[in-house]
Amino acid sequence: MKRCEYCGSEHGDDILQCSSCGAKSLKRFCDTCGKEAVGGCICRTGKNPPEETTRERTAESKEKEQVEADNFHSHRKTSGIEKFLLFVLIFLCVGGFGAFLTKGSDQEVPAGTENLPGTKGPAASKGLTDMELLTAEGHPQFYGDFLEAESFWRNYSEKVKVVNARQTIFNEDALLLITTGDSDNNVITKVTINLSEVENKQDIVLDDALALICQYIPYDIIASYYTFEDAYYEVFADGGFEGYHYLMHLNDTGKAQPAELALKENFAFSIIHRGDNEWIASIDYFAYDGNHDKYSPGAYVAQKWDVDISQYQPL
Repeated sequence: MKRCEYCGSEHGDDILQCSSCGAKSLKRFCDTCGKEAVGGCICRTGKNPPEETTRERTAESKEKEQVEADNFHSHRKTSGIEKFLLFVLIFLCVGGFGAFLTKGSDQEVPAGTENLPGTKGPAASKGLTDMELLTAEGHPQFYGDFLEAESFWRNYSEKVKVVNARQTIFNEDALLLITTGDSDNNVITKVTINLSEVENKQDIVLDDALALICQYIPYDIIASYYTFEDAYYEVFADGGFEGYHYLMHLNDTGKAQPAELALKENFAFSIIHRGDNEWIASIDYFAYDGNHDKYSPGAYVAQKWDVDISQYQPL
């Protein structure tokens, strides 16, 4: 047998060129003992077999070698042509598809939708400020469609996270965090606005944070299915923290609604102000009862919060 010096492939004694890598440096080895047989091996016969050199090959052997070599080159040539044709085909397909996409992207954005984050066009390409993102026209609200929210915010995934509630811990720093639970039928059941890193955060006051979170309140749903319970304002006695809490309970009409709506027993939102003028506002169904004293006596001072959220209802 012969063995290629480059790739190690084994071939018959009559082969002149490796069919695996194309190399012509082949050495002959004994089929019995595996040792290199320079002039023949005596392991089986006890004597050297006649040495076969290129000059002594028979016409039949040479013809066989030539056929093998021709087949190898023909295969490589055919493969090269096939690869070239495949490349041309892929190029034409991709080019045509790219032209289609370019044509689609050049279409005029429908009037009235220029500032929607999910709209393809100038708004998506140039980006929006944090406040423009949070107040984008037509954005989904609490108790809205989670899948619609994914589509709406898809161009702004760096600042807006639309995720399952189990991923909340990994996305708490997002400007806007929208979540749903495993059993919530793709209904949005928590909205969090984090104003800790927004532009000009030092100028933000309670009224600004309240107006933002009210953008995400489904006023029609809470008016029909919930009853106002209470609103609290609390401060940490040592300073550095204040919180505003608003609580509603599901009424009888709400309790009669189908489970697919995923209405929770409580509807609540809170606005937390702490540290270096950092504001965080959220809507969910965890209610605060205004009594921190049972956990930390004297640490918090709570009082009623006189607020009318109907004044902040989007037009």
